[in-house]
Amino acid sequence: MDFLIRSLRASGGRAGIDYHMRAVLDPVRRKLLVGKGQIYIHDVGPRSWHTRRTLSTTGGDPIVKSIYPGLAYDPDRDRIVAWNGGNTVYRLDLETRVWTPITYPSGPGPAVQDGTYKRWSYSRTSGVFVVVNSVDSDAYVLRLPPP
Repeated sequence: MDFLIRSLRASGGRAGIDYHMRAVLDPVRRKLLVGKGQIYIHDVGPRSWHTRRTLSTTGGDPIVKSIYPGLAYDPDRDRIVAWNGGNTVYRLDLETRVWTPITYPSGPGPAVQDGTYKRWSYSRTSGVFVVVNSVDSDAYVLRLPPP
């Protein structure tokens, strides 16, 4: 949390970080991505100033512009993977800044109106993404193809 406070100070208190935003940490690159409608990136590595910058990406508008998507880091593929309803997940390569959509049949359906939040998570033990869309629906798992 200390790095967010420093980030707010570094941007003159105009960072606008609040509970409506979603976040995911890439522990390999030591980057925290935070966003709602656009993506901000924070370097959280040692000796960093933790300054917020806008991250421009391509191919991910359905996720970037969505409300409360599920975001998770996949350490086996070294990608951030996002889902916000439907049969498509999006993988973000932070090196190229490109989101790649991957569509699967028979997905869990639309996201709930209040958003996905952390109900989309990666299980390293099982090598799958898990989503529990609501208390009234089945749990779904998704295994991405090998890296």
